[in-house]
Amino acid sequence: YGKAAARGGAEETMRRLTATDVCQPVLGTVQLAATRLLADCGITPDLALGHSVGEFAAAAAAGALTGEDTVRLLAGRGAALRQAAENGPPGGMLAVQTDEETCRRLVEGIDGVWLACFNEQRQIVVSGTARGLAALREACAGAGVVTVTLEVAGAFHS
Repeated sequence: YGKAAARGGAEETMRRLTATDVCQPVLGTVQLAATRLLADCGITPDLALGHSVGEFAAAAAAGALTGEDTVRLLAGRGAALRQAAENGPPGGMLAVQTDEETCRRLVEGIDGVWLACFNEQRQIVVSGTARGLAALREACAGAGVVTVTLEVAGAFHS
């Protein structure tokens, strides 16, 4: 009973932490903390850039937002995105460990998937419907391309 309860508790904790309304302000808080830690070490950015949640932390690093405003805005954004995801069709996101050209070739002809984020040269995030992502996972497996399902509430950036 103890191990099963602990496992169930850990799964519930993970489910709650990955919920968009919690995850977004938590990510922003971690990004703000990292920026402040670097500043305390004498490292300050000449330029601040971000994508999605990172745009808010970048705005704070640039002085356009306070830390409090950043977290407040991300909490509101996360709640709105979670509500939209819960009320919309089910979907998700998949990290595809390959280059852009190969990823575009793999998604070709699969309905319901979109290239969402280009994180680095060999990691592209694709969002889409559950059916479309399942077809893409199968195509990637057949091509020897590694994929990772992202724990998200919806098909963001699509």
